[in-house]
Amino acid sequence: MVSLWGCGDDDDSSGTGQTCEVAEDCYRSVAGDVPGDPNCFTNVEGGYCSHTCTSDEECCSLEGECDFGGRGSLEEVCAPFEAFAGTYCFLSCEDDVLQLLPEDQRDTYCEDISSDLHCRATGGGDPRRVCLPEG
Repeated sequence: MVSLWGCGDDDDSSGTGQTCEVAEDCYRSVAGDVPGDPNCFTNVEGGYCSHTCTSDEECCSLEGECDFGGRGSLEEVCAPFEAFAGTYCFLSCEDDVLQLLPEDQRDTYCEDISSDLHCRATGGGDPRRVCLPEG
């Protein structure tokens, strides 16, 4: 299992789903500027890097944004989040992503990325299923 969370990891990734305290902690290792504005959701445990978007295509649009070491590139979706205005990129755990996995890995997909992540709905106007920490 590759951990996305915690200080001192050898993985210097800073893409969507990484822990953060402020938006400047996010997307440091991505080649170029992400479309939209980087954001650190601090209302979830450990913080969660994301950026604003208007469509799924704006998520994972830059080299390195969705690369997670040995896990390869993970799917992201653009979705509203709770009571926040706008839409943001999140690691997806929707059915189309889970169907690509062996059946015995579908229930633990998010937890296999990081033990802090769980598959849940984003809330907001048009919720989607994404990997998020408790919050």
